Amino acid sequence: MSTLIIFLPPTLPGATPAYDYALTPDGRTLTDHASVPLALLPAAQRSGDVVAVVPVALLSWHSVELPKGVGAGSPRLRPILEGLLEDRLLDESAQIHLALAPGATGGGRIWVAACDKAWLRGHLQTLEAAQRPVTRIVPEFTPETGPLQVHAVGEADLPQLVVTGEVVGGMLRVPLAAAALALLPATSPDEDILVLAEPGVACTGRAASAAQGQPADAPAALAGRCPHALGPGAV
Repeated sequence: MSTLIIFLPPTLPGATPAYDYALTPDGRTLTDHASVPLALLPAAQRSGDVVAVVPVALLSWHSVELPKGVGAGSPRLRPILEGLLEDRLLDESAQIHLALAPGATGGGRIWVAACDKAWLRGHLQTLEAAQRPVTRIVPEFTPETGPLQVHAVGEADLPQLVVTGEVVGGMLRVPLAAAALALLPATSPDEDILVLAEPGVACTGRAASAAQGQPADAPAALAGRCPHALGPGAV
């Protein structure tokens, strides 16, 4: 089944000159990718998926203890989450789109994703009006509990590191700078660490010393298979 993956830009729809996209027939390989104006995005296939990817810089993740008996679909879920996140969100809760990690149930710690509701709704409505209705919304990165992984992302003039794994508490995002690198956990010389760099930063001095540059199609294909949905099961 063909999947059209669209990376939502951080700007509002009216100020967005182009959308980055990737096409994959199986979630593993790419047949096409480019950055084009909205009208030139590939047409959505009748039996295919259109996946919108929320960039890491516009999404925050919060670990909370969800009470027993509260889960997806519960009418108490939204007010309970707003109470738990009241001191962590920068904007009013009514302006925030919240989504639970898949399989989240009450009685334990869960991850909650938060992003600007108006920004997200604006892009979804714009894509639907352009005959590219989004069927899934996924995050660019998610908190992970496994081994340490390091991703160099962004552009050469504003590089960042996204670090995932249990040792950093799920996920950590820092500038790709000497002072910020000191915040990363110490590792042993024989420890295997997956390090990936986007083309825009792979040739910068610090990224090149740590990673072999990976083409943009690697994260693009993975985004199409991401199990973390930010919609429609949002709260």
